[in-house]
Amino acid sequence: MNDFAPITDERHYAPAPNDRRGSGRSRPERFKLTHFDDVTPDLSADYRIKGVLPETGLVVVWGPPKCGKSFFVHDMTMHVARGCEYRGRKVKQGGVVYCVLEGQRGFRRRLEAYRREKMNGERSAPFHLMEAPLNLVADHVHLAAAIREQVAEEPPVVIVLDTLNRSLVGSENDDKDLGAYVRAADAIGREFKCLVIIVHHCGHGGDRPRGHSLLGGALDLQISVKRDAANNVIAEIDAAKDMDSGLVITSRLKQVQIGIDDEGDAVTSCLIEPVDNAEIANRPSTRGDKGSLHKAFIEAYERLADSAKPTPGFDGKPVRKVDADDLREDLRDRGFLEVDDDGNITDTGRRNLFRAKKSLLDAKRFAETGRKIWRIAP
Repeated sequence: MNDFAPITDERHYAPAPNDRRGSGRSRPERFKLTHFDDVTPDLSADYRIKGVLPETGLVVVWGPPKCGKSFFVHDMTMHVARGCEYRGRKVKQGGVVYCVLEGQRGFRRRLEAYRREKMNGERSAPFHLMEAPLNLVADHVHLAAAIREQVAEEPPVVIVLDTLNRSLVGSENDDKDLGAYVRAADAIGREFKCLVIIVHHCGHGGDRPRGHSLLGGALDLQISVKRDAANNVIAEIDAAKDMDSGLVITSRLKQVQIGIDDEGDAVTSCLIEPVDNAEIANRPSTRGDKGSLHKAFIEAYERLADSAKPTPGFDGKPVRKVDADDLREDLRDRGFLEVDDDGNITDTGRRNLFRAKKSLLDAKRFAETGRKIWRIAP
């Protein structure tokens, strides 16, 4: 079969060689014409998440490595599978097939974190994981057959390919290779009348998706994802055919413990948590801004100290001591320390915290002993 043939064979209505006009033989019209007077619009609501995801078509969610784009897509599609409101927007519920083609172990942990934190007593959701290697151009027919066979009771309304690079055999910069990939993805979408979301990386300049420019022309929606100075995950609709562009969705990664490993250490993953965009607009940058992290450190101490019991300080006067680890976690959870995709503070984040704390200790504004921190000067 041709690589680009549709999954469900279409009937081609070429007339027989001896067929002549006026012969009286009826044949179906392959190219049907509709008169102006008979054209009526389809007024049904066309969305999967209103104002965010269309009901059908091709979507690319792109950004640099470790920016949180897979966390963002997983969170959106779980809202679709569960049929729950997304950031105050209506959602049309339906099944999801998520093809995880890299980082499978981490994705399974992510699902467990979501189950523990977000399911609110729900027992299940029509969300299906596919983890086998995939060459979309060669395998799209077999993938569709597997989906039909295994989830026949609720065909997917969203199929995710995470990532393009791991499902394309060929070059992203070659128009033939990428064109074949787009047609295969479109065939999958037509087969199930569903939305296909492709997770993709950015180019070297970071200003557009990686690869040949024909990808952009084939899309119904394009969403860019990046981290801001406070390590928030910023998603923006930067190109759309049938909806407004410019919508910004701001999130942060929250670390969740999902169990204990065989050496007795905590196993964690991350979840997307909404952030009020007004909060971000009013928050000063912390990257390269020592004063902002100083202020965040002091605010975190004051908040945690409110519930701490007074104990004697160096001079015997009562002080409120805060555990250094609790203070660090507070700063991380509020987006003031850089974290990786598993929610662990990066080396850069730890260095920034060390410098801010040392500066405050050197200025005799705080004291620390035995991993306890307290304020000694205003």
